[in-house]
Amino acid sequence: MKIERLYRDESGRILARLIRLLGDFDLAEEAMQEAFAAAVQQWPREGTPAHPRAWLLARAARARFCWSAETGALAPAALVRTAPRARVA
Repeated sequence: MKIERLYRDESGRILARLIRLLGDFDLAEEAMQEAFAAAVQQWPREGTPAHPRAWLLARAARARFCWSAETGALAPAALVRTAPRARVA
């Protein structure tokens, strides 16, 4: 499937799912664009995955979530505070 057609046919569904997942339109839109940009680079080399929409959703979500040591669970990356770096004398 061509990426242009996939974008035209599926971007609305992907964006809606990411908005529900991330709770923020701008963050979801940015994540979706990054996932499509990754697809444009990766798929010509490695081939289109068997489930392109799932690949895009996973790629977008993976970029926006990380492990929170505070809660012990996955959390939106924008909300996870990283530990301050130790100063090296």
